[in-house]
Amino acid sequence: MPTAKRSAKDGDLSAFSAEYDGNATSELLVEALGNRDAEARWEISRRLLDDGADASPVASGQSTLSILLGAHRRLGEHDGELAQRLVDAGASVNYRGRRGRLVIHLAALTRADADEDRRQLYAAFFSSPKLDLSLPVNPTIPDVTIRQWLDGLVERAPDKREVLAVFLVAHLASP
Repeated sequence: MPTAKRSAKDGDLSAFSAEYDGNATSELLVEALGNRDAEARWEISRRLLDDGADASPVASGQSTLSILLGAHRRLGEHDGELAQRLVDAGASVNYRGRRGRLVIHLAALTRADADEDRRQLYAAFFSSPKLDLSLPVNPTIPDVTIRQWLDGLVERAPDKREVLAVFLVAHLASP
């Protein structure tokens, strides 16, 4: 028998809506963010956020942003917009997952059809005044900051990281 939780994870909006009782829990949001169908992920997550789901919880070494960015092989059409909604709703842009990666690290590594497809994703992170690029990439070796790592990504493949370069330059220039 389907449940709202199961439909959030594996169904589409109509299957989810048939089971959903209007109680927008963070647990349902986490399930929806893991939905492999990009359109269903967007529609169900958006509905839950509209209904007041908490985007800030951390469970089992993951946050809402780390699930969105770590559970899928490619950036979905609305994942940048969804990341912005999560950040606006309180998700931490400085969260470090159980494997030690910061969520901005995951954002930079997320596969996309074109560099331009990441613009909205980067905008979500860089729009947050809480973004701290001085954090170490690896907490056990604090010599390299996430800023330095991101700069290195741009240097190694400038033609594939033009959008990231723009955000890094703008972030450096901001007070």
